Amino acid sequence: MFRFSFRRDVYSPHNLRRGGSLLPVGLTWDDCQQLLQVLFTTEERERILNEAQKLVPGADRNSTTNQAQIDTSFSLTRPEWDFNMAEGKERLWVYHQTLMGGLRMAARKPTNLAKVGNVQQEKDESPAAFLERVIEAFRTYTPMDPEAPESKAAVVMAFVNQSAADIRRKLQKVDRLGEKNLQDLLIVAEKVYNNQELPGDKQAHAVAAASSKQTRDLAKILLATTTTLPRNRTAVSADSPATRRTGTSRGGRRKLQKDQCAYCREIGHWKQECLKRASKKGGEANRVKVLELDELNPLPEPRVTLRVEGTPIGFLVDTGAQHSVLRTPQGKLANKKSWVQGATGMSQYSWTTRRTVDLGMGRVSHSFMVILECPYPLLGRDLLTKIGAQITFRQGGPQVTDGEGHPIQVLTMRLEDEYQLHQKASPVEDSMDEWLQKFPTAWAETGGVGLAAHRALVLGDLKPGEGPSQIVLHASGSPEGNSAKHSETEGIGVLVPCQSAWNTPLLLVKEPHMNDYQPVQDLREVNKRVMDIHPMVPNPYTLLSSLAPSHVWYTVLDLKDAFFSLPLAPHSQPLFAFEWHDLEEGYSGQLTWTRLPQGFKNSPTIFDEALHEDLGEYRRTHPNLTLLQYVDDILIAADTAEDCKQGTRDLLASLGALGYRASAKKAQICRERVSYLGYILEGGQRRLSDARKETMLKIPTPTSRREVREFLGSAGYCRLWIPGFAEIARPLYEATKEGKAFEWTEREETAFKQLKKALLNAPALGLPDIEALPSLHEHKGIEKGVLTQTLGPWSRPVAYLSKKLDPVAAGWPPCLRIIVATALLVKDADKLTLGQEVWITTPHAIEGVLKQPPDRWMSNTRMTHYQSLLLNPPRVRFHPSAALNPATLLPDPNLDAPLHDCAGILEQVHGLRKD
Repeated sequence: MFRFSFRRDVYSPHNLRRGGSLLPVGLTWDDCQQLLQVLFTTEERERILNEAQKLVPGADRNSTTNQAQIDTSFSLTRPEWDFNMAEGKERLWVYHQTLMGGLRMAARKPTNLAKVGNVQQEKDESPAAFLERVIEAFRTYTPMDPEAPESKAAVVMAFVNQSAADIRRKLQKVDRLGEKNLQDLLIVAEKVYNNQELPGDKQAHAVAAASSKQTRDLAKILLATTTTLPRNRTAVSADSPATRRTGTSRGGRRKLQKDQCAYCREIGHWKQECLKRASKKGGEANRVKVLELDELNPLPEPRVTLRVEGTPIGFLVDTGAQHSVLRTPQGKLANKKSWVQGATGMSQYSWTTRRTVDLGMGRVSHSFMVILECPYPLLGRDLLTKIGAQITFRQGGPQVTDGEGHPIQVLTMRLEDEYQLHQKASPVEDSMDEWLQKFPTAWAETGGVGLAAHRALVLGDLKPGEGPSQIVLHASGSPEGNSAKHSETEGIGVLVPCQSAWNTPLLLVKEPHMNDYQPVQDLREVNKRVMDIHPMVPNPYTLLSSLAPSHVWYTVLDLKDAFFSLPLAPHSQPLFAFEWHDLEEGYSGQLTWTRLPQGFKNSPTIFDEALHEDLGEYRRTHPNLTLLQYVDDILIAADTAEDCKQGTRDLLASLGALGYRASAKKAQICRERVSYLGYILEGGQRRLSDARKETMLKIPTPTSRREVREFLGSAGYCRLWIPGFAEIARPLYEATKEGKAFEWTEREETAFKQLKKALLNAPALGLPDIEALPSLHEHKGIEKGVLTQTLGPWSRPVAYLSKKLDPVAAGWPPCLRIIVATALLVKDADKLTLGQEVWITTPHAIEGVLKQPPDRWMSNTRMTHYQSLLLNPPRVRFHPSAALNPATLLPDPNLDAPLHDCAGILEQVHGLRKD
């Protein structure tokens, strides 16, 4: 009661009008009376009870006026109801609903039509969306039901009067407007809305009109120029005396002489050139001033320099340009385009997104038009207006100042950025030179090829009955590649001459982006004849699960020629012999490895176990660090930069003492963002690297089953980032089935492109924490789930899991399919949660079905397997689905809808054949 008394906002009129269920579950009649006493005053209680008595339902479920039935269903005194019986529960439920109805009626506010009138149609809003907003306003601010017939007139008038201007004019002209329904008016409004002129077309018409006006003005200027220029004396004119008849005119006027003015009668000029006539009409003031070409020297052009996103750009001040112009985008382009009328015609150009421009008087966000053909970046009237610019023309050239007279070239700083002037420079990251000098024996560049002399000799035992393999392939190459590598390895004892019955080819392959050659030996025949050992290399799929999200400082080391660090037993060395011919050194014969060779199938497992054992002491002495090792790739993570640096120093010292060498070129030391195993680790999250995405995107369309399998293998490595991977890739898996001709149809092409697109949009996934909640659901024979972990009030995704159900389980009822889906997802989640407690959220009663299994559908073996996975209370727990009513955001189940009962559904479903 104390908690409810301080939550009166829950019982506010706004929440009560929304119709939410505000009474806690299981309240008795006495509890309701106590709530009324604590939460409401005497006047409020009387108003609530009076309104509730008006809502008591009768036999026909409508409000009744029978006082006896009202007193029975909504008793004001303590009733004798047995809440353990069905009748008592029904009466209590009716009492709750009636009391809530009284609360809503008592909390109703008066009508506020002003709020409804404030709902106006936006510029780009469709009539249908606007009508929805009007109806919602009536529901929110008035007690009227907008769908009721008596409210039709008010809704129609609001829709008509509050629409956009062009739509409103059209609707007001509709005959018999009061008799039309909303659907008819909506059709008329949609026609007007769809016929509106697009902004681009409006601008194009405006530009065309301006161009036409400019053409007319130029024609007037040209005409005025031709009329004011001196007349060609040799031209024949209608007013020329040469064309007049000699003698006296009809009116008795005297004939004009050859060069006589008809206005002032003076000799030497004509009427159009008469100064007396011009002075009478206003003189030279009425003449059109025309500046001829080359008449005056060109004036200096006003130019200013502004910083756009920190880049200095010189602009030409052009008061005739409406918009400022850039020649290059300087970033992303917006979707907006405009028509521009230029000297070469009318063209359409794009706009940039908002750019930060330093104006000298402050910073503004502005969009520029991008015109590649423009000879110079233009500072138009839009930015000049923001500056309040003043252009002053002087002998030395024009000067552009702001409204206060300060030159625009002076750059300013925001007040909130002034503290940076007094800050010390951030420390520069330690260069690799310092690490190379402090730990020379830990790097391959300074320590050479390492040797773990303390390790036991590696043995390679043959399978019973296997003999030598000989493949004749003479290895030779460029002097700067093969010979250099041969001399280096032979000089340190990695390669030695031998005579062996075994012989396999050795190829030297150039490393990408490097002028170096790596020896790659084809040991496939040897691998077939050597005994297998159980692989112990960690799974990259689950390796990062042990990385704590709080560790955000990382160091990544890649061991150089890691396999060469382990010595090979002498009696196993002849297995890896190969032929070598070097004309420069005069050697021709067989060579073999004294160290663990690359390409040997057991090399990764042997080296991984050896390095893991050698780093055991480092792990014990650094419990605050996380060390991950995948063969020769090492990652350490720490909470702080100082812990990461100290851990890196100790790790390099340990590696140097043990005889291992790291590559300085590939080292990533004490960083907040590193690349490890094709993933980007940053801020407790992991995402796919751009290189891995680019590799996937470059894969061409498969033309055979083998190429499809190769693509699925590469894409499956990234399946944690692809929601519903199994469902998307189903057509591709079906294309790999044998027994029919390979066919690549549009269905497979669509799935192929969807997987590539999903990789481009792959989100950043959080690193798994100890407490993770998998959210599961099953759809169309594909089980899909999301493994999440709690981050404050939110659930952050850790991995997207999906698998295809087997054909037997896919034919079961949904309540049994969800059991199979949950079991498979829990098994996959264990790889990421490392056996920690898992909460399962699902609307199905999985736990109840497993404890009381059905007598059909599922065999005892399957049921026992699923029970062992899911009925494990210390580790696996079930959480009820918190499905909320979208209207109230509260658990408000629909009492009229049938409840989902898994046991009942399984009893009703029978697996009988149709025949």
